Amino acid sequence: MKPPTEKPKKEMTHAHELREITELLIKHHGLNDGIFDLAVEFIYAIGPVGMDANIRMPGGIFGVKRIGLMPSDEKSSSSVDAAVVNPAKKKRPV
Repeated sequence: MKPPTEKPKKEMTHAHELREITELLIKHHGLNDGIFDLAVEFIYAIGPVGMDANIRMPGGIFGVKRIGLMPSDEKSSSSVDAAVVNPAKKKRPV
């Protein structure tokens, strides 16, 4: 009898660092001024969990609800300055 074949593991093809996602969101929303950090909002549920209806244990489940930008008063290693990554376009004289 043949051993079961395992499916090849899939790898990420388009991965981004958190700072890069912050920069992309700043550009997407057309922000040209201010310092921003990436914000992640989680949701969670607590209750009986398990793989089998007869074997349940107290547990919890959490997920990512949404991501966004949060203005910051000071620069940190993870913050992004909108004026640097998405400078305002200079108006041409008429």
